[in-house]
Amino acid sequence: MKRMTFHNPLIAKEHPTMHAPRRVAQKLLVKRPLAAIVLLAGINFLQPNLLAGELAVPLKNLNMEEGVGSPAAWQKGTPVTGVEQTWDRTTAHAGKASLCLKKTAQRYFPITQWNQSVTVEPSSAVRKLRVRCWVKAQAVTKAIVDVTYQAPQPGHKWAAYIGQKQDSDPVATHDWKLYEATVEVPAQASKVGIALQIYGPGTVWFDDLDVAWAG
Repeated sequence: MKRMTFHNPLIAKEHPTMHAPRRVAQKLLVKRPLAAIVLLAGINFLQPNLLAGELAVPLKNLNMEEGVGSPAAWQKGTPVTGVEQTWDRTTAHAGKASLCLKKTAQRYFPITQWNQSVTVEPSSAVRKLRVRCWVKAQAVTKAIVDVTYQAPQPGHKWAAYIGQKQDSDPVATHDWKLYEATVEVPAQASKVGIALQIYGPGTVWFDDLDVAWAG
């Protein structure tokens, strides 16, 4: 059964009180261990993928399962000749669906992507965003998991690179594989997003994305 990811909007913003439930649980461990265990279980149920000190980012449908006719929350990029963008409900990492990009055109540009972004509470300091994504590849020359952000200077940073970095490198062909990285998001960023992209020829599937502010 596919593990569902729950995001609680009440604790999605960066705020000093976010760690309060865990601090309460730590104090309870001394005098009331059973109550502490129950409280921690509730926290983990709401945010099962979060590590200690991490904060949720309220992106939606990260397991690619939700939607009617198209995947909920995810947007297609501009259509490109020679590229197929599909919500593949026959291939998945741990459930019944994934997002697929198949490029037959023998060129790298323009790129094609699935993407979504959300508003976040701006921070006065640079923050680190931890990204994990399960990827399946078939003869992929270049595909990317990209972190985008709106800040005083908008930009993006690659969190995962699938394929050839040099012309002499082999193309990427593998079953489901976990890609993960931590990237820095500039101070005062008011929006962050994820773009699942294909540049060169090949077929790539993305599933079970996990994104959080690192502690």
